[in-house]
Amino acid sequence: AGVLSNIEPILMQNAFEAVVATDAPEFKDAILNIEILPVIIECLHCQTKSEIKNYTFICSSCQKPSNNIIQGNELMINGIELDE
Repeated sequence: AGVLSNIEPILMQNAFEAVVATDAPEFKDAILNIEILPVIIECLHCQTKSEIKNYTFICSSCQKPSNNIIQGNELMINGIELDE
């Protein structure tokens, strides 16, 4: 989950645990791993990739502003593993 996706990991974890506990006893041992991805921009002037801190969208190399987000606004399910 990207920082800009507006996902609260603790709320997602709580919802997952509530569903597993009440609706699907066969999945009682299921776990949810949430990885938080930082915001990364690519500068349109110098093509430098920079991690954004404190929502300041400035290139770390040339110090020019950039809104070319290449990571950080996604919500993606990377995989599901099932054991028999």
